[in-house]
Amino acid sequence: MKKLVLVALTIFSVSLGLSAQDFEGIIEFKKQEGSNVENMVWYVKGDLVRVDQFDPKSRVLKSALLINTKDSSVTFIDHHAKTYQRNVASMAPSILTGCVIEETKNSKEMLTYTTSEYTVKLPGDTANYSCWISSGKFGFFKTAAGLFGSTNNYFNYYWALEPKSGTMPMLVTKSNAKGEETGRLEVTRVDKK
Repeated sequence: MKKLVLVALTIFSVSLGLSAQDFEGIIEFKKQEGSNVENMVWYVKGDLVRVDQFDPKSRVLKSALLINTKDSSVTFIDHHAKTYQRNVASMAPSILTGCVIEETKNSKEMLTYTTSEYTVKLPGDTANYSCWISSGKFGFFKTAAGLFGSTNNYFNYYWALEPKSGTMPMLVTKSNAKGEETGRLEVTRVDKK
C-alpha cells in the first residue's frame, strides 16, 4: 500500500512539474500596416530567444536579435553588413502613460489558446488598439517584449496593459477614428517543443 501511494505521489509530482514548465518552441508573428508586411520568427529555448526578421519583399533573413531574458542582454546581428552589436539593456520598453485601458467581455480561441480582449487608447492619439491576450505559459514573453519593444509599437501597447507574467498578445489590431483597421500584429504559428 505504501509503495502504491509513493508511486501515485511521484506520478502526480512529475505531472505537475511538466505542466508548470514554460513555453519552448517557435512562434511566428506577422505585422501588417497597409501593404507593408513583415514577418518575425521567435525561437524560444529556456532563457534564450532568437528573433529572425525577414525582408518583406524577398523573404530573405535581414537581421536577428538574440535575447537573453536572464541577464537582459540583446545581441543584434545584421546579416547583410556582417556586423553585430551586443547591449545589456535595462528592461525599459517605451512605457505609454495615460492610456485608457478597458477589458472587454470578448474572448475567442486563437491557435488553440483562449484569449481575452483589451482596448487601449492613448489620449490625443486618433488610433485605437485592440489586444487579444493569451494567458498561456509564455513566461519569456514579457521580458523579451520589453527588450524588443522599442522597435515594435504594438508591443508598447501590450506593455501599457501592465501585463502579467506568462501572457502574450495573439493579436493586436490598430484602427483609426472611423473604426477601420489600419494595422495588425498577429501570431500566425505556435509550435511547442
